[in-house]
Amino acid sequence: MTTGHAGTHGPRDAGPFVLQTRSMSALPVADQVRELQAALSLNKSELARILRVSRPTVYDWLGGGEPNADNRSRIRTLLRLVVQSRVSATDPLFPRFVKSALDPGDGILLDLLSEETIDEASASQEPNSKGEGVGGRDRANVKCLSRCCR
Repeated sequence: MTTGHAGTHGPRDAGPFVLQTRSMSALPVADQVRELQAALSLNKSELARILRVSRPTVYDWLGGGEPNADNRSRIRTLLRLVVQSRVSATDPLFPRFVKSALDPGDGILLDLLSEETIDEASASQEPNSKGEGVGGRDRANVKCLSRCCR
């Protein structure tokens, strides 16, 4: 499997993004779902919405149930985007940045992540971690996450 830069192979050459994504994928589904919920500052209804399932299904997964292949793929896609955007359960987005448009004309991240199709390639640019003013880091990370959904 090729990881990191072109022409390199194996986990030794993998960047931190690849390693973090691999470690997240190794977690049980319940922990992956909890990570998404905490990193994006979502309640169970909002989590179910971005996963495109019902609340009882979310509770089933949190209790140890296993998703089907399509749902597992969506969970992994969202986890990759969260890791790439440099947010986590220990460093989550501020809820306001998930549930409100950043600027006039912008989409709301919660709505964008709820779309049927998420284009990961569009989110591949690095977020601007410096930001400006209050919430600069969150604004930059929301912009990074939002690019995937346009």
